[in-house]
Amino acid sequence: MARPKRASLLFSVTCAVALCFVLVPAYTQAAVSVVNPINADDLPSLVNSIVRAILGVVGAITLFMFVYGGTLWMTSAGNTNRIERGKDTLIWATIGLVIIFASYAILSFIFGALSA
Repeated sequence: MARPKRASLLFSVTCAVALCFVLVPAYTQAAVSVVNPINADDLPSLVNSIVRAILGVVGAITLFMFVYGGTLWMTSAGNTNRIERGKDTLIWATIGLVIIFASYAILSFIFGALSA
């Protein structure tokens, strides 16, 4: 008795899959409109878009580190350890920002030379 149930289930699944292959393309062909969200047609512009997105995130993190370092320094109340931590945070955030901008300038120079 188990065989007819299995055969019936197999037939139902096969029909459902076949129906999906017939009906789904008919519905999707009329309504699909694919838009390029990156606006990049070649590799240098794609990398440029990615680098700009990363720079936006790094800029937000750097802003947070500047605020954090300044807050540590301003609320130190004469505690030399907190003053030094605040100064170090500001110094390292500045160094990191300079490194990030230098790397962007180098990448911009390289891709400018490659595309010319």
